[in-house]
Amino acid sequence: RLYIERAFELTYERPEKVATIMARAADLTMRIQTACDAADGEIWQDDEEAGSADALLKAFGLYSTGGATAAESVLKKTLEEHGTADLAYLLAMMAGLRRDFKGELEYLNKALKIQPRHVRGLVFRAYSNYMNGDEKKGIADCTEALKVNPGYSHAFYVRALCEVALNDFDAAIADFTRAVELKPDSDLFLIQRGHARREKGDIDAAIGDYDACLKIDDKDAYAYAYRGRAYEAAGLNNSALEDYDRAITVGPRVPDPYHFRGLLRLSKSDFDGAIADFTELTKLNDSDQVAFYSRAVARYSKGDFNGAVEDAGASLKLKADDDNSLYIRGLARMGRSRKVEDGAERAGLIDAAIEDYTAALKPRGDDAQTLFARAVAFIEKENKQGAISDLEKALANAPENWPQRDEAESLLKALQKK
Repeated sequence: RLYIERAFELTYERPEKVATIMARAADLTMRIQTACDAADGEIWQDDEEAGSADALLKAFGLYSTGGATAAESVLKKTLEEHGTADLAYLLAMMAGLRRDFKGELEYLNKALKIQPRHVRGLVFRAYSNYMNGDEKKGIADCTEALKVNPGYSHAFYVRALCEVALNDFDAAIADFTRAVELKPDSDLFLIQRGHARREKGDIDAAIGDYDACLKIDDKDAYAYAYRGRAYEAAGLNNSALEDYDRAITVGPRVPDPYHFRGLLRLSKSDFDGAIADFTELTKLNDSDQVAFYSRAVARYSKGDFNGAVEDAGASLKLKADDDNSLYIRGLARMGRSRKVEDGAERAGLIDAAIEDYTAALKPRGDDAQTLFARAVAFIEKENKQGAISDLEKALANAPENWPQRDEAESLLKALQKK
């Protein structure tokens, strides 16, 4: 049970370690089973506790040998028979491990019906609500937990996460600060307070928090990565790059510094460096949609239109309605169309680009930049009315300082004269 309760906290503190703790619990149950056998099973207070304990032992035995699905099946059946909170919490954690946050929340609700004022359970549910996008319920659960235990640091921490999601940075910083006061050696609390301060615009204070993290653990890749972000926000790009490099050195499998460094390199027109960073991200996680989109942008910027089309397509396989990927693929197809000599192939690329822009406009509405791009494609297709309509809409919806305003007005006047 101690292992399970520790796993509650790890769920929102260090999610990547939950499986390790669960495995330790599974190993421990094998020892418990040996003790039970030696005691002839005469160690449980009542039949319900015995049934629940037997299920835990059996489930962890299955879990330890890789049978997570079978373990869940055992626990679900026993939960129906005995209705103990331990089983519901364990099922919630298993659901969370497979990123089924709605299923996780359902089990937490069941557990808290059995034990309504279980502090760790309330905070666990608060975090689940946060992951499900219901931050206000998360705040309510944490506040209730603090009524029971006013000194529970994780309640302040999770409430602060919810407050950050609601852009209430002052409240979040206050809660993170209380968590830090209760647990001053927690690099997690410090790094999250740094994030909140950076989002609020208090860059110096954010850097101070990241510095404090690195005093606790000088190999914390996340602290280096996010201090780099803070340096970048302060315009200290060289310092930012140094921190991204350090982060990758101490944590070569941590994705964030590759992403941040890739974006910074892209902004500095270091397209090859950016492509290399985004490629590393795809190697770390071939389901990282943002990595494929970012590499598409870098390849387009470099003039590799075929590569950009390919990467945008990979991004859209992972997120079919991503307007950014549709837009960059449209740009890349237009870039490619200007390089081919075959008329039919060129026309096909222009038509495909128009389709991409049209699909991107569904979530974007009358976005000036996308309308302008489609107008250019219509001009290439010699669709005068389509181009005029898009340019007029773009100019009507764009802000006065829109960078393409002069070019759009010039194109519109030329078309109207024809």
